[in-house]
Amino acid sequence: MEFVLRNIVTFEQCHCEENFINDCVDLMNFLLNSSKDVDLLVKNGIIQNWLRNSKGVSILFHNLVLELASSETYDGRFYFSSVAEDLNKY
Repeated sequence: MEFVLRNIVTFEQCHCEENFINDCVDLMNFLLNSSKDVDLLVKNGIIQNWLRNSKGVSILFHNLVLELASSETYDGRFYFSSVAEDLNKY
């Protein structure tokens, strides 16, 4: 899964004006800091965990963003900025 997502994000950054997938990966990394976060989102039907364990999901997204530039970093536009702001306020 990491390989597929990494290739999609790379394609998007090279060939698309908008970076929705990149921003989605960035947001998921923001949300999934631990296995407890993954378990909470799975329990509430927000995401599905197709990996062996919850920790693997948070590690997957952490690894994906290690080499990616956030949309805020390179063009100032982050598709989910209002969602992130609302979450921080909550």
